[in-house]
Amino acid sequence: MNDTQHFPLPEIAAHRGGSRFPENTLSGFRHAASYGVEQVELDVHLTSDDQLLVMHDETLDQTSFGTGPISRFTLAEIQSSSLRQIDESAPSLDQALAALAPSRMRVRIEVKPGGSPGGYEKTHRQVMLLAGKHGMSNRITVMSFDPAALAFFTGSGVPTSLSVWPHAQASIQTFGPVVAQAAEAGIDDLGLSFARTTPDMLALAGEAGLTAGIWTVNDASRLDYWLRQPVAYILTDHPDIAKRVRDGLQGIASDV
Repeated sequence: MNDTQHFPLPEIAAHRGGSRFPENTLSGFRHAASYGVEQVELDVHLTSDDQLLVMHDETLDQTSFGTGPISRFTLAEIQSSSLRQIDESAPSLDQALAALAPSRMRVRIEVKPGGSPGGYEKTHRQVMLLAGKHGMSNRITVMSFDPAALAFFTGSGVPTSLSVWPHAQASIQTFGPVVAQAAEAGIDDLGLSFARTTPDMLALAGEAGLTAGIWTVNDASRLDYWLRQPVAYILTDHPDIAKRVRDGLQGIASDV
């Protein structure tokens, strides 16, 4: 039975640049454009000198040869050590946006919780400054699990996306207050765990005027399912596989 009903199909976002290169690297971001997908996602933390470093973890240990919390070091100190598995240092957001500017991709910037007092306000200033510097002010979406991080961006013209903790998707009863609070705060979108998301949850978000996306879907069969659902985008480590699956669905649609 063919259940391809929702067109246009969801956009595809290369999670941390995709899996062809180590995560959150300049090589990965430069390569992301070759997948032919619409979006790329990266993570940022404030350094001790208030620069934005692109790295997923709060500490340097797992993905670089540095050690300790990012917030304890300056950008220059962090970039004096290389990343693991690639002869590059962790990029700044400035460097990442410079690498991505020639593409047409939307950049999803995830602001990680924590950091120094007043860090979210400093992060907002840096994101807006750097997006403007690289001519990308209309090509960024700001994401976070913390609504407080998004509060500085709501009303600024930059789309915002609240990443929802899986426990808040335990049921439609626990999910309902998240939707209501996000809508009241002026947030535009919800980023949802694919394992917890139900059609009722998507419908509830839509009724509140929110779009929704799914993270992080890698298996081809799951991609086939989610690309048929009323979601705005799908984050994946394998944008090449997602693009191939979506191309197949578009072929089915054109034959209908």
